[in-house]
Amino acid sequence: MESNKTILPFLFPWNDGKGGKHDLMGMFRSRTFTLTYVCVTLFIWNVIGPGHWSNCVTLGERLACGAGIWPNKMVEAPHEFVISFFTAPWFHNSGEHIFFVTLGTLIFTQSFEGHNGTKKTLALFFGGVAVVSVIYGANMHIGHHYYPENTLYSGGLNRMWTGGSVGFMTLIGALSHHTRRLWVVPAILLGFEYWNRYYNGISTYITLAHLTAALFGFVVWGWWLSKNDEQTVDAPQ
Repeated sequence: MESNKTILPFLFPWNDGKGGKHDLMGMFRSRTFTLTYVCVTLFIWNVIGPGHWSNCVTLGERLACGAGIWPNKMVEAPHEFVISFFTAPWFHNSGEHIFFVTLGTLIFTQSFEGHNGTKKTLALFFGGVAVVSVIYGANMHIGHHYYPENTLYSGGLNRMWTGGSVGFMTLIGALSHHTRRLWVVPAILLGFEYWNRYYNGISTYITLAHLTAALFGFVVWGWWLSKNDEQTVDAPQ
């Protein structure tokens, strides 16, 4: 853990988590996943095209439909369901969608990567996508089984989900442990999600998925840090 924690855990791209500065190449190496994610998603959006869940007609839509997370595949094609954890985050279905995900990546993902490195960032980002996909896929299947007329379950079960927001929401939850006040980052997140749900009109499922991802990141990263702190204390001097 850093000994020089600040109120806000955000880093400039040229800073590391210990207060030092990178040169240009060091900055690129320290933010490998962030830069790759932003470049690839913007390339897909601007060159191939968006992929909205309601159509599979254009090239971008066909690719997104193949890459997206389809909850019904959890039972019908579980291998494709698992693969989609790693393909769905690269596709987005609207300008607003990719704007918020790109902005969030440049602020939160690169800060977490600067604090903890690329490997841990990759593990937590895609781990959050996997866990939330399984939780909500199972919830949709169970809900639809018992309440087949409920459109909340049937609609969610038979559509495709894409985007990297669940991944970086996981990292936002984890970033709470890199500040002197654990409540600061959750407060920012809850304020954003309140606006996103009641003023921006995001769906209930997406709001709950974001909050679940942030909680997962908070718990898992807190456990990881405490485990490593214990190992440091117990190590022979």
